Amino acid sequence: MMTSLKAEFNLCRKNRANFIMGACLLFLYFLFLLFSGVGGVQYTATISIFGYVTILLFLIPWFMSPASLFQNRKKICVSSEHMALMLGLSKRTFVKNRIVICLLHWFLMICFITVMQAPAWLIAGEQYSVLLFLTEVLSVTGFSFFAMVILFVCPGQKLTIGIPLWSGFCGGFTGGYIGGVLGDMENVTKSDVTRFFCPVALIGTGLFVISVVYGYCKALCEERKGCPKTR
Repeated sequence: MMTSLKAEFNLCRKNRANFIMGACLLFLYFLFLLFSGVGGVQYTATISIFGYVTILLFLIPWFMSPASLFQNRKKICVSSEHMALMLGLSKRTFVKNRIVICLLHWFLMICFITVMQAPAWLIAGEQYSVLLFLTEVLSVTGFSFFAMVILFVCPGQKLTIGIPLWSGFCGGFTGGYIGGVLGDMENVTKSDVTRFFCPVALIGTGLFVISVVYGYCKALCEERKGCPKTR
């Protein structure tokens, strides 16, 4: 698996635009997290949007290769799956690699948030609360996995359309949910955060698991049937 991941990384790193935008957004998220202890729960929940969008930007190059061609004056983007199959990978290996990549990106973001609690505590002092860390972890986890669903459900050749549409829907849902739930609340307790963001984390994780099982089963069926079509 490590050999195949290394070969795929050499392909996806050519899509520098997404990595540059992801790095810029990660830097902004870094600045916002510094003041999470001062901003409160509403502020912390709102900036979580930057966290999950950053994860998505870093994931896109693993699913959408920079290769493209023109057919009948129409630009066609070659999917990463097609490129990976040309390297000799099986469909199952492709899906397994993507599962590892998605979970790794999520884990690294959680580690990043955890590390940022130290400077946030130093800046906020007595105003800092573990409640803020809980809000960040639950919201980023739920919204990130919810956004990743499209990566395993949508066919590879349709991701150029599916990702922008799904990302727009996820962004609208996230903003509406955070604004509707926490917008009018002055004093938010730990029970409130647990009640409002635990369902998001559970639903997002559940949908992600379902999408992964669907993508893997579909790849397995196509391999057994000898189907040459990509997902």
